Amino acid sequence: MGSDSKKKKKKKKRKQAEVSKQIPAAYAEDLVATTEDLLTCSSSLRSGISSNNEKDQRSSSLGEVKITKKEKKRRLERLSRFSSFESQTNNVSPAHIEGKKMKGNKAKDGKGLVGTCLSIEKTYLRLTSAPLPENVRPLHILKMSLAHVKQRYVNDEVQNFAWANEQLKSIRQDVTVQESLRYTKFALEVYEVHARVSLEHGDLNEFNQCQTSIQSLQPSKGKLGSKIVKQSKSNADEFAAYRLLYALVQRSSSDVKIEMENIHKGKIREASRHALKVTEAINQGHFQSFFKLYTNAPNLSGYLMDFLVKRVRKDAYLVIIASFRPSINLETFTEFLSFFNSNEALEFCKEMKSVVVLRGSNLNDVIIDCKLSQEHVT
Repeated sequence: MGSDSKKKKKKKKRKQAEVSKQIPAAYAEDLVATTEDLLTCSSSLRSGISSNNEKDQRSSSLGEVKITKKEKKRRLERLSRFSSFESQTNNVSPAHIEGKKMKGNKAKDGKGLVGTCLSIEKTYLRLTSAPLPENVRPLHILKMSLAHVKQRYVNDEVQNFAWANEQLKSIRQDVTVQESLRYTKFALEVYEVHARVSLEHGDLNEFNQCQTSIQSLQPSKGKLGSKIVKQSKSNADEFAAYRLLYALVQRSSSDVKIEMENIHKGKIREASRHALKVTEAINQGHFQSFFKLYTNAPNLSGYLMDFLVKRVRKDAYLVIIASFRPSINLETFTEFLSFFNSNEALEFCKEMKSVVVLRGSNLNDVIIDCKLSQEHVT
């Protein structure tokens, strides 16, 4: 046993000698010191006890910073700041922290919630609880977001209505939840832009929501005082025409009467005058006047008149087959009802179950038998 222990000691000395030959003396000293430091730190962590004297004597292997009394005091002060913060957060629930943030935003201007979200694009989600500031965008971000939506909507070759509609609804929501933004020119602009985009894509529900919000900001139906935001004269004229045409689309005679009275209260401008003429043409059955107005509609009035065209054509069709007996030429019929071409007119005749007769080899020889067609009218 004694000889075995001696052999082990000799082998250990040989290995140490080989290592010392391969590593320079200066590096070997650093290596030994670093190893001792690591072992000391490891044992201190395991036991949870470390000696202050050992800390003072030990130096950092990275920066060779000696932990003097001054350095130790600085580190303790820094540690005390973190510990005080930790003790505060441990005693506060997440809900209370959110409440603190909300309270800070309210105190900022005294007008309720002020958003802190910085996202230009944001998915629209229905609110199921009180909104948090970090989920709501402030005014300067909302302005950037609206400009971004308008630019992308105009520049895209294929206008993505679903995306634009969602983004505009999200902007409207952020405006609504912030009391300081509800009655502002920016809010008015958002409603106007969204109303126009909705009209272009035939979304009457979204359009009606926007035009109703616009009305709530106006002097006649809005709140008194500084919370009234007036439209420009041209925009007021544009949306007065839209409201009258929308009432026609909805077949609401009471709303038609109200909107006509509102238009006559002020100065009648181009768009409103056009809408009044459309109303007169429909009420009096002047379908040719209606289609002339349809082809020369100002602003986006034509998109609302799209919903009236089919109704007017059906009424005009009944008048034509009763007046042009025994027959009417397809070309004349196409012109009277303002169809794009003869093929579109034939599709309409098929829908109305008209009796169409081909007397030659081309469309110019096609006639509509008014007598027989009238028998199919239900």
